[in-house]
Amino acid sequence: VVELAEALLRLLSVLGREAGCTILLEDLHDCDTETVAVVEYVIDNLADLPILFLGTLRPEPGAALDLVRSAERRHVATVRELGPLHDDQVRALTGACLEAGPQEIPEAVHRRLAGRAAGNPYLLEVLLADLLDTGRLRRTDGAWEAVEQPGGSIPSDIVRSWARRLERLD
Repeated sequence: VVELAEALLRLLSVLGREAGCTILLEDLHDCDTETVAVVEYVIDNLADLPILFLGTLRPEPGAALDLVRSAERRHVATVRELGPLHDDQVRALTGACLEAGPQEIPEAVHRRLAGRAAGNPYLLEVLLADLLDTGRLRRTDGAWEAVEQPGGSIPSDIVRSWARRLERLD
């Protein structure tokens, strides 16, 4: 693990030497312990390099969250916790996903997404994808249209996400 971490650090220092660079790792909460160890080594050794390291994670108990809290205490990381999306942000994100203006989103769709997602952008995108996949939201004659269908299942992406979380509890 140390050899990999050192190799990554050397690569980043070469890439960032002249103009700096940014590295982004998403969903750190899904990382295994070896990856968390590599991330810890790298962030502990970036102080003198023109490198911005960005990581995203859910605030779930685990090695990644422990690392983030520890790095913040050691002053090698700045943590920005994001709250839930506000109503206008839900509308804007929905519009961006649909490549539509916020005013083009059917009000019933907006209310459904805002209510069910509770401000969680990941959940919003999964629920929106489910509406599209099931035909409950479709584009007709250039306009988005909500189509009511009986029932409503839990999107498979959510089921898989919760299954992964439950596996980590073992």
